[in-house]
Amino acid sequence: MKKSKHQVGRPKKFSTPEELEQRCSEYFLECENKHRPYGICGLAVYVGLDRTTLYKYQKDYPDTYGEVIKWARACSDVIFMRSTQAVLRTYTLVVYPDCCFNMWTF
Repeated sequence: MKKSKHQVGRPKKFSTPEELEQRCSEYFLECENKHRPYGICGLAVYVGLDRTTLYKYQKDYPDTYGEVIKWARACSDVIFMRSTQAVLRTYTLVVYPDCCFNMWTF
């Protein structure tokens, strides 16, 4: 008997990479308007997927969904780095050479 090929599992939440890209853009705009930090976990929740599912899409569909997810991760990393630098500029690290610890001054 010849087995027919059936798709196993749920169908993809987004039928095209453009739909996913649109939802990602909406997430970034909403975060920007509400002055909230971006993050890959927040993005996953916003688009209705699990973070590991996003990574799976990136791995399984590198030329389509993978490109969109790579772009979204880069955007969230850039914003995270900007916000971290802003916080670090607010504080000064003081290192005392005769001590074994660092202290943050405010």
